[in-house]
Amino acid sequence: MKPGFLFRGCIYRLFSLIALLLFLSNVYAGIGEWKSYTDMKGVVGIVAAENALWAATRGGLFRFSLSDSSLSTFTNSEGLTSNNLTAIAVDNAARIYVGASNGAIDIYDPKSNKWEHILDILLSGKIRRGITGFYQQSDSIFISSDFGVSLYLQSRSEFRETYSKFGSFPSSIRVNGLIIASGRIWVATPSGVASADLQNLNLLAPSAWTTYTLSNGLPSNNANAIVFFNGTIYVGTDAGLAKLVQSSWQLEAALGARQISRLAVIGNRLYAAVDNELYSVGTDGVVSLVGPRLPASINTLGSDGSGAVVLGVEGNGMGFLKGSTWSFKYPNGPASNLFISLKVDLSGILYAASGINNRGKGFYTFDVSVPSGRQWTNYSVSTHPELIFNDYYKVSLGTNNSKWISSWGRGVARVD
Repeated sequence: MKPGFLFRGCIYRLFSLIALLLFLSNVYAGIGEWKSYTDMKGVVGIVAAENALWAATRGGLFRFSLSDSSLSTFTNSEGLTSNNLTAIAVDNAARIYVGASNGAIDIYDPKSNKWEHILDILLSGKIRRGITGFYQQSDSIFISSDFGVSLYLQSRSEFRETYSKFGSFPSSIRVNGLIIASGRIWVATPSGVASADLQNLNLLAPSAWTTYTLSNGLPSNNANAIVFFNGTIYVGTDAGLAKLVQSSWQLEAALGARQISRLAVIGNRLYAAVDNELYSVGTDGVVSLVGPRLPASINTLGSDGSGAVVLGVEGNGMGFLKGSTWSFKYPNGPASNLFISLKVDLSGILYAASGINNRGKGFYTFDVSVPSGRQWTNYSVSTHPELIFNDYYKVSLGTNNSKWISSWGRGVARVD
């Protein structure tokens, strides 16, 4: 298929679907048998469990087998409450916890293929309730979110309390990262770092928390990530990587004042994400660049369980370093989760347009007649340079089964 440009037009009509509950259930499936198809290249969290890697994405959850490289996907049609995931963890029983942007928490047991759902935060009525992380200690799971930290007791399947005021920091502040080290709980927030003694019986009290800001040596108050490495607390901020020395913070000069978006301790090294570059820090303090630059920013850092680092790269799925080259894995799917125009041609192939205002990713096709790993094909400037533009918003059918796909101000592409 070779697109050609015939005329210009600007007709505006927009609606978006976060997940496409694919189409015409009475054509490709029985009534009531729905299947969600989503873009899972936006990986935001990775955990290793039972010889597999599990990836939380903005389009659901997928499992990558380390033994045969097979991929399995899970969306709302397979049991998720929401497809827009924001956090993932594995508990002591190898169950997968995922949190969503709307506050939903789902627990999947791969052994029984059963789901549990924790909907308290989703139904709380809070305006901002996205889940940002999980940290397990014995029976307790500390759930960080857009409004603080909630303590969940596994054995009782209930929440005990929520910490939403850390010292002088604003109430209901977002928690970007959480760890427990040396008997203390540490949180990274947009206002700085806060810490409290876990033995304190009243962590609800703001006075129970010690806070650290620019005045204590932090290079920036916006703390994005926090880890415990080589006996020391490290925090990644908008202006560099810092470590706690006694009661003040010292900047790690080797990484300069660059934004540190993610941190992870894997084996005996500390890994830091700086935009689309990955660095590692040894116990000797030496900083090294890991592999070449990535094609996009790093969303998350993880490990395959054997000590090798695995990345979530924006729009590229799960990244693995093979020698000096990054390779990527993700399920076959549409190029994005925006669908603003749908048409099925005479061959039974679905055509979909993706967006406007620089949000478009070209257009996509879905062919139910081919194997599941190849059903989606994406057309964009990167795959077909003659398209010139990626903002395609309208699909129309013409004579002789031709498809006319209108762009947002750059004409129309014809597909024969």
